Amino acid sequence: MIQHPSNCVLSINSFQVHLRQVSDSLENKVNFIIYVLYCLSHPELLKPEDTFHIYDAFKKLFSSCNYRDMKMLLGQKLNRFFSDNDMQVMNENFPIVQCTFLERKHYTFMAYAYLLCEGEKRSMKRSCKYLSEALQAHETSFAYFSRGRVAPSATEKIQDYLSSIRMDETHSIAYNNLALQFENALNKFDVALEYYNLAIKYHPYDYISYNNRALLHENRFNDRASALGDYESSIRLNELYSTAWNNRGVCYKRMQRYDLALADYERAIAIDSTYENAIQNREFLLTFLRRLSVIGNM
Repeated sequence: MIQHPSNCVLSINSFQVHLRQVSDSLENKVNFIIYVLYCLSHPELLKPEDTFHIYDAFKKLFSSCNYRDMKMLLGQKLNRFFSDNDMQVMNENFPIVQCTFLERKHYTFMAYAYLLCEGEKRSMKRSCKYLSEALQAHETSFAYFSRGRVAPSATEKIQDYLSSIRMDETHSIAYNNLALQFENALNKFDVALEYYNLAIKYHPYDYISYNNRALLHENRFNDRASALGDYESSIRLNELYSTAWNNRGVCYKRMQRYDLALADYERAIAIDSTYENAIQNREFLLTFLRRLSVIGNM
């Protein structure tokens, strides 16, 4: 069992500070990735309100790295599963304390798997293979969740998400992804709603599940009042979550509240100027309003 330092809590601010410190060294960046995986696998080491921000920022790490060089470096580490020297360097920079050999193997395979699924090549099948290797070495709720993300079928995804929840009943992201499978793959909307509710119950800062539950209310149950409430909660928890602004804009458009819809589309685009869906929604709405104006003047 790993002994956790009592003062080790990763926040999104400390994540960004560490990232700036390691940005000029691929070796240090790989060590940082291992450290973040360790924290994601031990939720008590994460600042609760920052969990989803940290996970999102973690995934984006791989798109900013040199894929070939990082793959080569992680491949070398796979041959030794983090040596004692690696651990000494890690502990000097990040408070991981001490891992067993199998835990080192677990986190190294996890890092390689995330590079494969989030990096330049996007190889889900190979990522799934390495996550299975990680789980053979050492089981964590986060590893089961991660394999569920890249599993090839809805059945396998659901099995892994349920395994994740069995190991950690508070794993909000696993509940969210489980709900998505029951909603979109199995069309079991009542079950999906139950899992979204559990995601939010165990993690009230889960702005992603609020957004997804809003979509379920709006598109599956035609309950726009509940949808608006959830969109507002999602935005309140993360004002920079452009998806929720865009989705609330769609809801307002369907309610013929065009001024509010346009304002939400504009805000989504202000947050992410490359957000194609919001850009298209804004253009469609402006075209529609111009046609209404022409008809009104006839």
